[in-house]
Amino acid sequence: MHHAHSDEGEDPHSPLVTFLWGHMGWLFLRNHDLTHVSSYAKYARDTLQDPYYFWLERRPVAPLLIYAAQIIPYFAIAFLAAMSAGEAFEGAAMFGASVVIWGVFARTVLVWHITWSVNSLTHMFGYRNHATEENSRNNWLVALVAAGEGWHNNHHQDPSACSVQHRWWEFDLTYWEVRALAWMGIARDITPLRSERVKRASNARRDPGVA
Repeated sequence: MHHAHSDEGEDPHSPLVTFLWGHMGWLFLRNHDLTHVSSYAKYARDTLQDPYYFWLERRPVAPLLIYAAQIIPYFAIAFLAAMSAGEAFEGAAMFGASVVIWGVFARTVLVWHITWSVNSLTHMFGYRNHATEENSRNNWLVALVAAGEGWHNNHHQDPSACSVQHRWWEFDLTYWEVRALAWMGIARDITPLRSERVKRASNARRDPGVA
């Protein structure tokens, strides 16, 4: 929906309303257009087709329970490590609680704001490689902390591509992680940049035997 109506009235999180709205304010307003099954069918059909994610969508409490479950190993590993190092029970428990606070809760809030910055900062600050029909921009700071996602103007120019690295110095860590997963046989059917897709289609027309 964001790509279909980017920086227009139907964009769920355009920062052109206000920075705070685009960053996080939109999350605190119940928008039925975002959760209606017809919206999923139109904008995120793969969510309906994947049994696991469809199960999560129908059970909003389930993600909270999955999230809370990580507290147990974070605390247990830190507690046992402190005990093995000779700490008293109280000290080990405090160390375990500290690891949970920083490793679970603070980490989550930090990642939230990094993710939300792709919606807000990269539609307000940065440079543009492509004259797209909205206000998307490439923001090096967001790209640095969001593993490449800050090259947002590149993403809007070619949203289907796995990579957002359009210039040699626009390093896209996420893309190279996907390439590593493909090398291990975990990822497949990676969509290349539009220029590569056009090249492959042209070669296929000239030589139908070329995949």
